[in-house]
Amino acid sequence: MILYDVVETPVGPCAVAVRGGRVCAARFGRAPGLPARRARLPEVRRWVRAFFAGGGGRVPLDLGSASEFERAVYGVVRRIPPGRTMTYGEAARKARRPGAARAVGRAMGRNPVCLFIP
Repeated sequence: MILYDVVETPVGPCAVAVRGGRVCAARFGRAPGLPARRARLPEVRRWVRAFFAGGGGRVPLDLGSASEFERAVYGVVRRIPPGRTMTYGEAARKARRPGAARAVGRAMGRNPVCLFIP
């Protein structure tokens, strides 16, 4: 079962969906874009508040719907320090797929947890 909560943030409401204790979707707005039941989820609220406070640590993610390549890209991007940037080409090289910058762009466009993987 997928549950979600909506957390008010400095940039507007963010819906965060959780399956089995792991975040499976995060979208700005009031609905996660998945069939889910709304519930009050204190842990989700803590994760979102910590993110906007400049940290957040490691939020458990459910990336089961992502391909192996997408998971590799998300792992690379997730390690970018706050305030730093990385090109899609750099991310492709770090994901061991040099020359796959466009594929990295597509993976980021499909990123289901945009708040937690920038």
